[in-house]
This record gives sequence, C-alpha cells and structure tokens, in this order.
Amino acid sequence: MNVRFLLALTLTLSLGACGFAPFGGVIDYVDFVKWSGIEYTASFASVGRPLADADLGREYFRVKQTLATAGRGISYQTQDGDAAFVPTGEPVYALRDYAPTFRLGARHDGRLVLYEVLTNPAATRGRDLFDIEGKVTSIEVLDQKRNTTVIGHIDEPARVGQLVELVLDATVGGPGPIVPSTGVRPPPQFVTLAFQLRDGTAVVRGFDLTTSTLTPNITVPNPFREAVATLVASAPTPTPAPAHVDLAVRYDLARALSVQVKRPDRPGPQPARSVAEWSSALDVEMPSRRDDGPQTGDIVVIFSFPDHYVSLVYDRSTSLIRVAVPDDELIVTATDAFRSLLDRE
Repeated sequence: MNVRFLLALTLTLSLGACGFAPFGGVIDYVDFVKWSGIEYTASFASVGRPLADADLGREYFRVKQTLATAGRGISYQTQDGDAAFVPTGEPVYALRDYAPTFRLGARHDGRLVLYEVLTNPAATRGRDLFDIEGKVTSIEVLDQKRNTTVIGHIDEPARVGQLVELVLDATVGGPGPIVPSTGVRPPPQFVTLAFQLRDGTAVVRGFDLTTSTLTPNITVPNPFREAVATLVASAPTPTPAPAHVDLAVRYDLARALSVQVKRPDRPGPQPARSVAEWSSALDVEMPSRRDDGPQTGDIVVIFSFPDHYVSLVYDRSTSLIRVAVPDDELIVTATDAFRSLLDRE
C-alpha cells in the first residue's frame, strides 16, 4: 500500500475516515497499521461499544515507523511495522476473542483504537478476512447520514447464521458487477451494514447492492444481496431537509475544542480564531435545502471535538456552505459574519 492509496482511502471511507482531503502537497493519512503484509484501518463503526483494555490480548508487534511524522513522500510503499499515528515503539495487540488477521488494538493520542483488516494478500474467502462465525447477533442497515440509526435489521438467529455463512464462504474479489438481463447496469447503490457481535462491538462495512460487494472486497452471493435489498426497500422515507437551520445549535459548535481552516493556497489546516467567534457567526436561522448537485467548494472550516469533527465546505463563487461531515446534505448561504471571519484569517 502506498501513500497515494492512503490519500484515496481517506476520501472513500465515508463512514468516518481519519484525516482530511489533501490540498497541494500535504499528506493526510488514514489511520492504519501494517503487519505481515496485512493492512488494517481504524474502525469507523458508529454503533456498538468501543474497544476496552479487557479486550486486549498478547502484544502482536511494535510499531517501527510513524508515517505522520516520518516525512515520507507520496510514492512511499508502506512496510510491515508502519503506522499512520501510533507512535514508534508502541505495542499493537491481538484481541482476546478474535484472530489477529481480523482485528488488532493500539493506542495513540490518549485513546484505544480498534483496527480491522483492509487488505490481506493471502485472503481468498470472506472467512480469511472476518473472524465473526458464531459471533453475530444481528445484521443491521444503518442510515446513510450519520450511520447511527438502524433502519432495518435481521436478528432471527438461524437467519443471521445463514447470512453470515454466505459472507464467510464468499470470494474475495469475485467475478465483478451484476449485469441485469437488459444489459444495462443500474447506478451504484451503497448502504451501510452493521454486524452486531456478542461482545457488544460491531463490524461496520459498506455494501454495494449493484455489485453485491461487501467492503473491503468480498463478492457475496445473491441471497445475501436480496436480504439486504429487502431491508432497504422497507426502510422509512428519509426526513426532508428543515426549512431553516441554525448550524451552531444543530451541531453544538460552541463546544468544539478548536477550529481550523483549510485553503487551496495554503499547506494543511491552519488554526483559526476562537471557537466562540466561529460558532457565533453561524448562530442564526438560515434557509436550508438538500445538496442535490455536484459537490463544490474551495475552503474547509473544521470544528474539532474530542470524538468527532464537523466539516463545512465553503464555495466563494456562490457564498454557499455545504455540511460535509456529518453527511446531512444540507446547504445554506453563508452569513456576513462567516464571510468576514474568512477574510480576516
């Protein structure tokens, strides 16, 4: 895996990728570790309990190099023992109830992080990637905005067991997209699935109903796809966009720890003025609508919280603000106060 792939992964792991889209030559890594040729990324699960010290088993390896501080170029090929953010010399642990080819745990920035396999060159079947046989209590479809609300689920034990076996026996890679009898391939349809486990944790993966592919690259049989499609078809209709929205109140921006601004003409995110000023600039009821067009914008304002961030993308040509994270698909017109802060930064 090279650095360019890590950048692409940062943009495609929607469900909470670590790091931000790069501007210029700045490298923003996805949170990963690598050992024995297997690449693991931090779990972006927004459901299930977090990893705890009691889950940790034996030390599996120690980090040899922290790429976020190593100054490697974009063409660097990652090696065993590399990590994005886990400090050099820190241990990475196997987990008590799972194969180390599936899950690991490590600490950085004062927290314990769960890592799950992204790629394993030796994997040919789903069970080579997922150690979940006999451990799944339910399979859920999550909402596409925050990935925290269950909009459909299967929890009948025999049915869950059958579907899990389909995943475990499925081919890694697989034959490619499903083409209907008309010969016309439908547009992609992605959903987020959560496999709730007996220990209270969850495995969250994207699933492409068009190709019947489960992230990272498992092509599952049609019965699994049909079961998921049935859940999606019976899901409630999404709530329409509010007529007006106060971004500061909706996302509790006054409680953010810091604000950073990323511009295309400057390297990396730059610390901004006080949280209170930025929150106040957005503390007004603004007409809102759904983002139904191409995603545009050149300035990103990031409100950082202890466990998440809120990212607003501003388009100077239209004065529109798009809520990029969380993915609420909301667009508002920037306030004069917001534009004034950007001019002063």
